[in-house]
Amino acid sequence: MIIEEVHPNSIAAELDWQPGDRVISINGQEIYDIIDFRFQTAEEYVEVLLRTGNGTDLVYQIEKEYHEELGVSFAGITNDGIRQCHNRCLFCFVDQMPHSLRSSLYVKDDDYRYSFLQGTFVTLTNVKKKDLRRIAQLKLSPLYISVHTINPDLRAKMLRNKQAAQIMDQLRYLARHDIEIHAQIVLCAGLNDGQELQKSILELRELWPAVQSLAVVPVGLTGYRRGLAEIEPINQDKAQETIDLVTRYQELFLHRLGTRLVYLADEFYLLTGKDIPREEDYEGFPQLENGVGIVRLFLDNFAESLKRINKPLEISERYLLVTGVAAAPVLEKSLNELNKKIKGFPIEMAVVENRFFGGLVTVTGLLSASDIIKQLKNCLLENQFSTVLLPDILLNESGLTIDDYTTEQLEQQLGIKIVILPSSGSGLPDYLLRCN
Repeated sequence: MIIEEVHPNSIAAELDWQPGDRVISINGQEIYDIIDFRFQTAEEYVEVLLRTGNGTDLVYQIEKEYHEELGVSFAGITNDGIRQCHNRCLFCFVDQMPHSLRSSLYVKDDDYRYSFLQGTFVTLTNVKKKDLRRIAQLKLSPLYISVHTINPDLRAKMLRNKQAAQIMDQLRYLARHDIEIHAQIVLCAGLNDGQELQKSILELRELWPAVQSLAVVPVGLTGYRRGLAEIEPINQDKAQETIDLVTRYQELFLHRLGTRLVYLADEFYLLTGKDIPREEDYEGFPQLENGVGIVRLFLDNFAESLKRINKPLEISERYLLVTGVAAAPVLEKSLNELNKKIKGFPIEMAVVENRFFGGLVTVTGLLSASDIIKQLKNCLLENQFSTVLLPDILLNESGLTIDDYTTEQLEQQLGIKIVILPSSGSGLPDYLLRCN
């Protein structure tokens, strides 16, 4: 593991370790990733083999407090790279992306270590018995696992990998060793829906409490599926059928287990126009990053922030709030409530279609800058807007859109001020309050 940073006033700083030095082994155990490092350093005495930047090997015998950190950060969380996905899933989103995007978007990661450390979903098709033993020994819990179906033949077909058929044996092994599991099913009409979905829910329920949550999310289909398998989209009827099925099991499990266990992605409710479940129905939002409950949090945070507006907001400028197609109906209702508290110009909304991905991609987080520019430019020229408001879910950690635009570049292309708002729900009302 290559040291990237040495923290001030730390043990490593006292020993004069430097960025670029490499931790080779601790207590005789070769260090392959940050998990090894943390496990081996959680002792009062550690022996570290360090290779300096000039290639000199040095051994340090260190006495410290139990769990006291050595005080270093690494260039990556693994020493041997990230494990790639060996599947060729019928529904893989990466295979449906346009060419010429940044290279990191095409990385198909399937690494159980990242699942433990960062909450990414893995299929377990590339883990060996020694990996499972390591997971059990080090208690790498929780893990986030893409199950999709418990039917071994169907899973092998959907993932196009015969190793995929082992999933239930793997899950049972993890359950026996008290590894907490958060599972997901990407629902594909005509494949793992209906009775297959019902079987999967019931089989995974048998592994409770190891399986702590199961999220059912609709397959994402773009306009770039040429040469790929035919998959039917989740339409309104299929979404309603799935809501009915999952709701029945939620009620049953809540009565028998004290938990609903299985949850639906927000898109099912948006597709059908059904009310989003209450906050308590999500039981702490165990799969928020999977799009399960984001709309509920938004609605509740928005409503709570409106209570802080105790006098009319004086708005003398025209603001244009951008959203995607899926969230538009929900956002429109919230804006109507906000505009009742505004004196002056109401907040207006622009719904941008995702032509960049095409197909049936309607979520706001995958809107491209190019679509925003093409669809808003004429509107902005014809109207006297002062500011365009964009949700932060459009940007990655580096502040880039899916097609690599910065906020500054968007401002230049549109010729208007852009403000990035938190997408949690309170972002817009709080911003207007600050401006008043």
